[in-house]
Amino acid sequence: MLIADSPAARNWAAAIGIDFHEARIQTNAHDLTLIFSGLRVEELPLASQRPDHKFLIP
Repeated sequence: MLIADSPAARNWAAAIGIDFHEARIQTNAHDLTLIFSGLRVEELPLASQRPDHKFLIP
């Protein structure tokens, strides 16, 4: 969820001079808050397609 009019993002933007955004990700076990100026999302190949992967998939 993107936090509209985030005070934390506004403070970083004022200090650094570029736009910042705040997003919150809530799960059963974690509540993550991200303050960022840019975000790139890419899909990783499945472990079977990439034998040298560094992620463990149960």
